[in-house]
Amino acid sequence: MTTATGVEQATSSFDARFLCINSAYSNAKTSYDANANVDVYSKQLLSLNTIAKSLTDFRMSTTTHKQRTYLALGDSMSIDQYTGVKGGGAVSQFYRMLGDSWKLDDRSSDMNRMRYVPTDAHGDVITVTIGGNDLIADLQRYLDEGPESFAQEHLALLQSIRQTNPGAIFIVGNVYAPQSPLPELMLRSLDAANDAIADNIQAAGALLADIRGSFQGNEREYLCYDIEPSHKGATVIASLFYDAYRSV
Repeated sequence: MTTATGVEQATSSFDARFLCINSAYSNAKTSYDANANVDVYSKQLLSLNTIAKSLTDFRMSTTTHKQRTYLALGDSMSIDQYTGVKGGGAVSQFYRMLGDSWKLDDRSSDMNRMRYVPTDAHGDVITVTIGGNDLIADLQRYLDEGPESFAQEHLALLQSIRQTNPGAIFIVGNVYAPQSPLPELMLRSLDAANDAIADNIQAAGALLADIRGSFQGNEREYLCYDIEPSHKGATVIASLFYDAYRSV
């Protein structure tokens, strides 16, 4: 990925070239206004065309220096696998929404947990969907102890990602409920975990993708295999990512 310094240098070089070209354009136009004859006009027109081509070529040469990286981190809420559509996962759909000037570094994976999320990767936009598998794997501990240990591990993860990427647009999803109704105690635990996620997002200077709120009441339509996003559910998640991205 191009560093910020590289982008700044390319931009500075472009600005200097633009000023030079703009000055040449002004001089050519002044010369034409003062010497209104066909020969001079033809020469000035050729000069201006050359200038315009030079400006266009230079703009294209600097575009490659401005390519940005979308870093995707997280679990099966992000992946294509359960959607039944190639490129149908939330990450794939959001990546297409970003456009051709982006490249994708997709490190999301099925069954991922907070402890396995890499924190040394770099991106200009970062999405994270994590926590659901931790709540399942350590359910009894969270029911017995409350959400504090979950909240602390989640916060440490977000802070570490933010430290590596201080200038990134950082979008974090919360955790939805499955299709199967949860017992009241488990539902309260999920709500407490999502409250902690919201607090952590604010502390890390990130943006919330409220997947829980969007899926609530729509689990039959947005989920498959009880707990995995369907293609329609992945589309909703991608739209939440994009809305958060556009809000900046």
